[in-house]
Amino acid sequence: MVGTTRSKDRARLRVVKAADVGRRRPAAAPGLNEIRLIGRLAAPAETRTLPSGDEVATFRLVVPRRIDRAGERRRQASDTLDCQAWPAPLRSKVGRWQGGEVVEVRGELRRRFWRGAHGPESRCEVEVVSAALRRKAPPVGAGAVAGGER
Repeated sequence: MVGTTRSKDRARLRVVKAADVGRRRPAAAPGLNEIRLIGRLAAPAETRTLPSGDEVATFRLVVPRRIDRAGERRRQASDTLDCQAWPAPLRSKVGRWQGGEVVEVRGELRRRFWRGAHGPESRCEVEVVSAALRRKAPPVGAGAVAGGER
């Protein structure tokens, strides 16, 4: 009788496993937090050490807004966005950039909260995961036309 019970248990396991083969697991909640920005660096990045010992490079990116459907720019022509780079190789890369250079960053939008003098405060910023220099800043004193006047 013991042998028969074990055989039935094995048969049940096979049936359950066969039923689960085509079944998909429920998907995670839908969502996407991915940002790609191309803009001009407002100033060179600043690296600072936090009380925890972690280092972060922070910089501001000035991104022009799109032209609206009527063909006119909105009242505010650009947005200035705070960006943070945490990994050491990324901090090193953005640390070599100069103000005025055109860069591309990819990352995620983060909202940071802290307790300020007048209660809770928050700020949205971009946590950079990759970055690339698109166009170097023109040398100081360079004219608008490369190679002199024509």
